[in-house]
Amino acid sequence: MNIRYSSIPGAAILIGCVSALVGMSAHAAITANYTPGDLILGFQSSASTATVLEVNIGPNAQFKNSSSPFLIGNIGTQLVNNFGATWYDSPNLFFGVSGVNNNSSLSAGSADPNGDFNSTIYASRARTSNGSVGLSGSVPWSFSAPSVTTAASPLLQQADTYNANDVSGIATIATSVANDWSDFNPVSGTAQNPAYASVFASGIQYRFDTGTFDTGNFGGLTDVEAAVDIYRIARFSNGGGTPGVGTYIGTVAIERDGDIQFVSVPEPASLTFVGFGLAALLGLRRRRAA
Repeated sequence: MNIRYSSIPGAAILIGCVSALVGMSAHAAITANYTPGDLILGFQSSASTATVLEVNIGPNAQFKNSSSPFLIGNIGTQLVNNFGATWYDSPNLFFGVSGVNNNSSLSAGSADPNGDFNSTIYASRARTSNGSVGLSGSVPWSFSAPSVTTAASPLLQQADTYNANDVSGIATIATSVANDWSDFNPVSGTAQNPAYASVFASGIQYRFDTGTFDTGNFGGLTDVEAAVDIYRIARFSNGGGTPGVGTYIGTVAIERDGDIQFVSVPEPASLTFVGFGLAALLGLRRRRAA
């Protein structure tokens, strides 16, 4: 069906607003050279346990400071090679995102290049519903401030192992290697166990299956198979936010073709702009109906 918008000003306004909000930008963020603070995306299967897939999706700053969604990259070939052609329907497949800058707990120190102070971690949580773009679809992580540093140490070990085995930003790592993704994110069948020194009691991963996001729509995307909310958790108060309490910065979604997408938290001005567009379209429809 072809729709002409030239005679519908309200629709044109709305389309412009929504495009600004949910349009995917062209740049990819899979990063070959690891830097402390980069976010690592990990895949593992409790049914195929020989390897894990780990991907450096780039500096945390591009996620926490982004108000526009973007394509991170595609790992479709790697997912098929590691977990089979129908990986997206496996009830034994899990994925999550985590990262840390360091595990220092003596003081907040100075901000790193990404603007984070000592012991600032990033961790995902499975999104349990489609919900609204710009709002979390999971319960924010919350634990004691010292627990942030407790989790930071195994996160650093995981990052070191990834860095030692990566050459392109996408690494298939044998689970026999110490400190791979599965060592710190243990699973049993279709259940997650506590992660990163048991700080994350329910695990940070999303389990695939024919569930919430099976070929669904989210944030302007189609064929979404899984989604996790990303939280920034600071150890010190001058790191921003309440120590130990996660601040939602956006959602990472996996599509059936292996595209990794980041759906950001839009700036308040963008949300207002969309509201104006919706109001204009509604007003036009009412006038025509009258």
